[in-house]
Amino acid sequence: MGENLKVVVEGQKVVILLPIDAHEELLCPLCTRRGRYVGVRKIENLYRHCKEHHAEKEIHYRCWRCGYMAPEGKRYPRKIVSQHCSECVTDHGVNPRTTERERRNGIRRDLGVTNNSPRQSLSPSQPLSHPQVGSVDLGITNQRITGTPVQIVMQTETTTAPRLTDIDYAISGGPNQNTSSHRHAVSRSDVTPERIPRVSEQPLASEEPVADGVNRESFGNSRVQRNIEPLNDSLVNMDSSRRPQNRRYPTAEQRRYMEEIDSVSNSEEFEEVARRAMSFLCRFTHTGHDNERRLQRHRSDSRRPVRVVDRMSEAALIQGKYRKNRKKTVQQVLNGPARYCKISKSAIEQYFTEMAAPRNGDQLWPDVFNHDDPTSLSELQLLKVFERKEVMRKLKSKSNTSPGPDGLTYGDLRKADPGAFVLTALFNAVWRLEVVPGCWKDSNTILLHKKGPENDISNWRPISMGDTCPKLFAAIVADRVKTWAVANRRYSTSQKGFLPYEGCYEHNFVLQETIQQARRDKGEVVVAWLDLASAFNSVPHSSIHRALEQHGMPAKVRNVIDSLYKDTRTKVRTSEGFTDPIRLQSGVKQGCPLSPHIFNLTLEVVIRAMELTGEGFKIRNRRITTLAYADDIVVLADTPEGMRRLLNAAEEGARSVGLVFNPAKCATLHIKSDCESAVQDTILNIQGEPMKSLGPNDYYEHLGIPTGYDVGQTPRSALKKLLADVKKIDESLLAPWQKLDAVGTFVLPRLYFIMQGADVEKEYLREVDRIVKNFAKRWLNLPHRASSELVFLPPSMGGGGLMPLSDLLDLYTVTHAFKMLCATDDLVCELAREGLKETVSERLRKVPSNIDMARYLSGDLDLPRSTSRSSFWTKARSAARRMQSKITIRWIWHRGEEEFHIQCGNGAAGLITPSSRQSLFKKMRLQLVQYYARGLQAKKDQGKVFEVTCRTGFSNHFLRSGRNTRFCDWRFVHRARLGVLPLNAIKRWQTDIDKRCRRCGREQETIPHVLNHCGLHSAARQLRHNNIQSRLVKALRYPGLVTTNQTVEGTHGAAALLRPDIVVRDEVSKEIKIVDVTVPFENRLSAFRAARMEKITKYGCLAEQLRARGYRVSVNAFIVGSLGGWDDNNQRVLDFLKVGRFYARMMRRFMISDTIRWSRDIYVEHVSGIRQYTVEHDLDRSVNVVT
Repeated sequence: MGENLKVVVEGQKVVILLPIDAHEELLCPLCTRRGRYVGVRKIENLYRHCKEHHAEKEIHYRCWRCGYMAPEGKRYPRKIVSQHCSECVTDHGVNPRTTERERRNGIRRDLGVTNNSPRQSLSPSQPLSHPQVGSVDLGITNQRITGTPVQIVMQTETTTAPRLTDIDYAISGGPNQNTSSHRHAVSRSDVTPERIPRVSEQPLASEEPVADGVNRESFGNSRVQRNIEPLNDSLVNMDSSRRPQNRRYPTAEQRRYMEEIDSVSNSEEFEEVARRAMSFLCRFTHTGHDNERRLQRHRSDSRRPVRVVDRMSEAALIQGKYRKNRKKTVQQVLNGPARYCKISKSAIEQYFTEMAAPRNGDQLWPDVFNHDDPTSLSELQLLKVFERKEVMRKLKSKSNTSPGPDGLTYGDLRKADPGAFVLTALFNAVWRLEVVPGCWKDSNTILLHKKGPENDISNWRPISMGDTCPKLFAAIVADRVKTWAVANRRYSTSQKGFLPYEGCYEHNFVLQETIQQARRDKGEVVVAWLDLASAFNSVPHSSIHRALEQHGMPAKVRNVIDSLYKDTRTKVRTSEGFTDPIRLQSGVKQGCPLSPHIFNLTLEVVIRAMELTGEGFKIRNRRITTLAYADDIVVLADTPEGMRRLLNAAEEGARSVGLVFNPAKCATLHIKSDCESAVQDTILNIQGEPMKSLGPNDYYEHLGIPTGYDVGQTPRSALKKLLADVKKIDESLLAPWQKLDAVGTFVLPRLYFIMQGADVEKEYLREVDRIVKNFAKRWLNLPHRASSELVFLPPSMGGGGLMPLSDLLDLYTVTHAFKMLCATDDLVCELAREGLKETVSERLRKVPSNIDMARYLSGDLDLPRSTSRSSFWTKARSAARRMQSKITIRWIWHRGEEEFHIQCGNGAAGLITPSSRQSLFKKMRLQLVQYYARGLQAKKDQGKVFEVTCRTGFSNHFLRSGRNTRFCDWRFVHRARLGVLPLNAIKRWQTDIDKRCRRCGREQETIPHVLNHCGLHSAARQLRHNNIQSRLVKALRYPGLVTTNQTVEGTHGAAALLRPDIVVRDEVSKEIKIVDVTVPFENRLSAFRAARMEKITKYGCLAEQLRARGYRVSVNAFIVGSLGGWDDNNQRVLDFLKVGRFYARMMRRFMISDTIRWSRDIYVEHVSGIRQYTVEHDLDRSVNVVT
């Protein structure tokens, strides 16, 4: 007979210890003679037994090895604990068939179960009590055992397993207290796996200790004495509500690697240990050799046979690829197969070998580092050891990207090292030894074409694809370095690359204001755009180290960074395969999270050298010298002479750190508005070579925005390319819902950046909107007269998700204006407010107050038309006024905070403050969506169905993925919901045709008549109804007798003739649930309410007769619209039928898709006269595949 070791009673809890092997027997500890279960479903049977016979007890699941329990509030605790056990138990190498007795003995000792404990003590006639526990005869004398109950169990577990009869223990306040004077009776709930820490586990740094070490002493003829620290007492005696229930513990294999890593003391030993640890982390992925060989294969290899496929197979292939990797598939549709650099492999290898060759800067650097010492708090945060929660947080935030040579992805890391125990130990070893293992230093490099001729290698951007572990480590170090540098003001105020600013928008705003002020005030300004030649790839490592040292970065961090870049190697991918390994003796790796911050700190030498000259351009009483975003540098001066001094300083700073400028990609703009020609042709040199001088209509693309003296910023070429790509997607073999998703996710968002930062003409955007809308209607299979709001609404509301760009432009303009007025950079904020004040002053012809400026931006002031020159603020005002006809938006000046707010919507939730400015665009867009929804619902015919279907995303689950939906259903449902199907009564433009039904001839042929009333299709409607009913019956878990479509026993008269769809009768609780399924047409929400009341009224008399017999009766209707509309009140039905939430989510999708499928078949049969189904096959059909 199996032993009942996997079920424990703890007060009002019944705890099932997982995992449970197939041959194990489960025994109810409360009634052993009735609750004996074996077989595969023994856990479910025991669970039901406890629910039926011990309803007052709560069922909990726990890992038998470490005591892990699922967090409170989780829906599936058994599943969570089982997943944990698959890592915690099996990774110990435990073979349940060969070591089952040893495992059981350990559980018995942990739980205090004796071999002589009679089972009869747990029988129903003898309730569970707290048995008295006596002494233990360990066969060891002259020593005392002290500690808490759990500590005593731990002590006995570390010795040779004795035969336990009773347990003698004492609760001691110290290690020397005699146990004989302290006796305590312990219950089974006092000693549980949850409270037993594992002796072999060592707590990580900065974490709460899990268990104290237990020192083993030699055994003689004396008893064993162990000094147990009283720290564990607090953990053992802690209240169960405060004890950490969901603590993750390392597996035995993780602990082994942690101990190995923690024990290393030199770099040679660390190399070997790190190599083994990386093999452990890579066990779920390709090996480096296999991954390299896989990457070497090229799709255009002529040796591979060409597979001929038909159009349907090709469509299925590309649609499957889109489901797996949307971005990659869209790139393939738009650009064809991946393009590799066609330059010869030898030329590419030579170019990168020369670029990566060792180089040095000048020995003499400009004296630019005159800052204070770093604060002690910032250094403490920078140098502290890595905490597991810090590593886990960063690992969880990472999504899978292209792997490095080892093929390891972030998902593989999360799977291989749950809890990040090994990773944390590995990172701390690097931090302690200040050396990076050699297995982290290999990478692959891919080349991405930027612009210009493809045969010029400088037009290809190298992206490093390193291994995942070093990238994760570099990401954590990068966060610390950035925090340290910002806290100690190591970045110049003009440097905003990769920092917490709206860097691109703020720099473009300042530059545009500078040019506009020079034009408006008849002033002079000289602008220079500087381009560093291969800056990231050529900066010397010696310059990086020296710059970090000059900044005052601690030596530990500098040494780790030096080790990251020392002896690194990469292989460049070409059209002919990979090059040989190239040693990177210069430059930082593009794609490494740490590289931008290291480069910016090194580039500070160049920026500060220019700022020390004292030159610049004065705007609004502030002098600006440079605007830098990483290596994109703009230099400003008020005279050509001042610009030459700045350029000389830039040359000196670049030369000192070993960087050079590329004069061919540099440009200047000299504006002198008081001359006959406002733009002067002034030649300025950089490194002895002239830079291009821009004319009045020339522009320089700065941070993605065309910038010049008189330049239109509307991206005509980008709009043309966008429309061409939309056409390519239309011609592709993607599914129609995939086309909508591709355009909304990858094509239209290209314009969002320039729409926010540039002056774009709305006429172009309106034309793009018109073309995109026509494509979207084609993909939705809608006629031209269909409402356009359906295209604009998000998929969760049943639309295409393609909002008009002309409306988004207004939203972006208001958002950009608010962000500039609330910028964290004081210079940007002051420039914005002064520019706004000047614009409002010109219109009001007085000095405006802050309230006047807020009213001006809101469009409240009734101002006469003006011929004054437009500015950014006039555009912001116009955008707000246009939006006010669609959404609620109002600028407010807050006197207490001395700042601008925006009221977006009603109530306090709609108030946008500077601290919440990132949510402004989202809230305005949500209001715009609601405006489109109201406009569609207000339409008499096309809006009635959408009043129902747009209320919940369940009705539109197939809009994004097409899941459970046939192509023919897709072509039908959107037309049907808008009411534009070609039926007789819907063709209003044809007045000379018969509007009556072509089949029954009784009523007008409308969609509701065809789907819900035409007598010819009554059998199909019944099958549609039965499909919903059968799914609901299969899902319900309410105890009792279930009957369907039958009269109810115990009724008389008219009630005895009623046959509800579903009746659940529980004689134990004297409760009856009556549910009737109905499929009305979605003729607005009132149709659903009427259908529900009709069912409740219909079965009211039946319910009253049953109540008279002492039953508690509830009557409800389960409603699914004939076009997939889902009634929110259905959730109450699912709840009282006890349908599981997870299954309910899946069941909703199937019900809605099946109903749409039946309605489509009814419609097609109605207009064609061809039967679309067979009764025998379709009585209980479900849509499980996409056809």
